[in-house]
Amino acid sequence: MSGRKWHSPKEAVEKLKAVQALVRRGISVAEAAASLGVAQPTFYRWRAQYGSLKPQQAEVVRDLRVENARLRRLLQENEAEQLFG
Repeated sequence: MSGRKWHSPKEAVEKLKAVQALVRRGISVAEAAASLGVAQPTFYRWRAQYGSLKPQQAEVVRDLRVENARLRRLLQENEAEQLFG
């Protein structure tokens, strides 16, 4: 896993659009994704997550997901405290 690189949502959206542009020019998805250093399954995951979002919107979505996870943890801790004292 030493070669793994994490992309910000903004980078993901930019690479997603670049792959889509290459595909429109007749290059296969696998080749287009590989040319940008992205695995084909990653491209499809990003497409499902970010679809037609703009880079700034993708950052907001990520921030909302992080905040939602934090709030869920707080709620679970509060419920557990009420149940078990």
